[in-house]
Formats: sequence, C-alpha cells, structure tokens
Amino acid sequence: MSTGPSTFVPMTSIQDLAPVRQKAHATDRLAEIRRLAPGFKERFAASGQVLAVQTFDLISLPYPSRYGLLNAVRAISPFMLITNRMLLIQFQQFGRIKNLLMEPSDVDFGHATPFFKRMSDRYGDLVSRHVLSTRHGTVREHLLRVGIAPDEIDYVTFDHLHTQDIRSWMGTTRPIAGRSDRPLEPYFPNATFILQRREIETYQHLHPLQADWYIEDGMKDVRTDRLLIVDGDYYLGEGVALLATPGHTMGNHSLVLNTEKGVYVISENGISADNYSPLESEIAGVRKHVRATGAEVVLNGNTLESPMDQYSSMVLEKLIADVNHLNPRFVNVFPSSELTGTWIYPGLSPTFAHTAITCGELHRPARTYRVAS
Repeated sequence: MSTGPSTFVPMTSIQDLAPVRQKAHATDRLAEIRRLAPGFKERFAASGQVLAVQTFDLISLPYPSRYGLLNAVRAISPFMLITNRMLLIQFQQFGRIKNLLMEPSDVDFGHATPFFKRMSDRYGDLVSRHVLSTRHGTVREHLLRVGIAPDEIDYVTFDHLHTQDIRSWMGTTRPIAGRSDRPLEPYFPNATFILQRREIETYQHLHPLQADWYIEDGMKDVRTDRLLIVDGDYYLGEGVALLATPGHTMGNHSLVLNTEKGVYVISENGISADNYSPLESEIAGVRKHVRATGAEVVLNGNTLESPMDQYSSMVLEKLIADVNHLNPRFVNVFPSSELTGTWIYPGLSPTFAHTAITCGELHRPARTYRVAS
C-alpha cells in the first residue's frame, strides 16, 4: 500500500510529545504526558484558531454499556445509545482556506460491521435499523445542506476505523461485488485521506478480538493515490493538529482544534463527558468505581488493545482540552460517538452532553476565498 499521496501535503511534525513514545513502561509514559502536555497546549493555543466548525449527527445506535464505561457503570440495561457525528472544519493553511472532514461514516454500509450484523440477524433488519437505531442524515445530505461540494473537501480523517467502509469516499480500483459493475470513482476526488500507519496495519492483520468492530472489506481495493499514512503528531494548519492517541485502537489519533470557544479534542477513547470527569458523573456506579480505584478517567473499551496506553491518551486529551464554557465541571473532549440519553435505556444518560460544536461561519464555496499571505 502506498505511503503517501502523489501531491505535497504541507503538514508539520510535532515533536513536543516525542519523549512519551521513547519510554518503555506505561507508568513512565503517563508521567511524561503529565510533564509535557501543558507546554504543548500553550504552544498550540498560540498557533491560531480555526475559521469554522460544524458537527452533523449521522446515526444513533445501541452500544454495549459494559464497553462504553468500562467496569464502572451499574445499570440493568445491557445497552446504551451513542450518536455518531461528522465534523466539518475550515481552517487556514499557508494563506488558503481548507476543508477537513472528520468521521464521515457511511451509514448505509456501517451495518456490515460484524457486531451490528449479528444484532440485525438476531432482532431482524427492520427492528435493528428503524427501532433500535435512528438515522439522522447522510454525509452527502449534510454537505449539500451547508453548500460544500465533495470536490471542495481537502482532507478526510477518522479517529480510527471501527465500523468504517471508506470505499465510496476513496474510490476503488476494482468493482465491488453486489454494489457496482465497475470501479468506484472517489466521492471526494481532491481529498487527502490521513490515517495513522498502525491503524492501516491493524486493518491488514485483524486479530479475532479486533475483527468484531472492523468491516472486513471496508478498505478492499481502495485507491491509494491520495492516502497519506502518518506516524505520530502533526500540525495541519492554523488551530488544527492530529495527535497519536493509542489505546482504543493502537492506530487511534485525536483531532485538536483551537476555536473561539477554547481548545477542543475530538476522540472516541471515551464516549461521554462522564468518561473524562468521572467524579462529576451522576451515572450509577461511576463515581464509586473511580473513588475505589483512584482512576481519573474511564475507558471506552470494546477491543481493549492497550488499556494502559488508552488511559494515558485520555489523560493527555483531558490535559489539552479547555474547560467547557457551558459547564466548567467538564472539559472540551468531544466524543465522535457520544452517549445519548433515551428512555429505552434508563439510567444511562450522560451527566453533561456536548451534542454539537458550532463555531465561526463557513465560507461557501471555500475555494473561491483566499486569505492574503
């Protein structure tokens, strides 16, 4: 598989957190995070702000409660509801306005995830897709509504590739059986797809404990001419960074945004504000668990690839994020899939829900606007 796009992508490597990865032991890595995160945050906050951020609800669906708040929640319901969201970010990169999409999940094909396929087989397709889950809108519908054309998207990334089928977005080199009689043209023809090397390697070598959450053919025969495989941490533009945050998956990375409402971190290492501020949680069992264990975060743990690294990554995210301007008991770690309250799963509503990020005003179309150098 190609290691980068054919065109030059002006990204800047971040070395602030490099000493963390040089430590052999998880305890030492956590100590380095505590030492280095404040300095990185200060420098990042001085790097400029993004121009605009909007979030879009894609789908709400059931998720095992034993995973969402690992070992901490005490609830009768085996499931909780999470809402998957896409983010559109506009930012300046060397005097030009760029569009970044994070987490554009193809909800039409996400049901092929083995875990959700088994649920559909158990409860029936009608119940699984229209009773247990709610579709709010597709990537195509949301972009059309805000007036951003597919060829105006410059970058696409995912925090990790659980439940993702990205063949429609990247295009394929061969037809997809049962879907097309010819190779797919990329829906985002000008976008560079940014993924961590370890996430690509995971997809190519799935362990049985990982396979339940990856769509087996979700990257089969994708075009790689605009795939950028990265290792570590990078600035993408003013107020935008990608940080490697291994744990939930070893190829996980988090998006860091400096906005007019403070610094946000976008992640699925946790699925709620409660995961990051568990002592403030009103969900039964969470406060008791962290008081008993001394844990300062609660993991989102459906594959448990590296719980200690995930814990450290969540501490990093929490230290970088600003205090939330609406509720200072919580920080601006915005889950890309967020716990959502519903009567169907009583006792499993978040204490505080971010729900959306709306900052600035989108430029439409982005390519007709230029910022003076």
